[in-house]
Amino acid sequence: MVANIMRERVVNAMARPMTRFDVLITPTSAVPAFPVGGDGPTEIDGRPVADSTWIGFDYPANLTGQPALSIPAGHTEDGLPVGLQIIGRHLGDAGVLRRPPPSNVSHPGRGGGR
Repeated sequence: MVANIMRERVVNAMARPMTRFDVLITPTSAVPAFPVGGDGPTEIDGRPVADSTWIGFDYPANLTGQPALSIPAGHTEDGLPVGLQIIGRHLGDAGVLRRPPPSNVSHPGRGGGR
């Protein structure tokens, strides 16, 4: 019961900005890629964090049932991939799929990237 109330609060909080914007664009992850099979990072930008903190941009769309799409956005100076997440309005899957990537996002294989 309490979980449903909390979920409804998150749904409502995400619905408010979506009345003004077609999509929200966020980082896909709070950190660059890290080795597969290990725990998440223990710090971000020099601050200690829980090992699941790096996924903070992903769960709101999953929790609220909003469509989201992650696209490549280039690489770090160390060559690690980074991505952007496009989040649409509730049941707005087609709008997310039709949304072109932001023009300043580099495209691997098309001269972009590092």
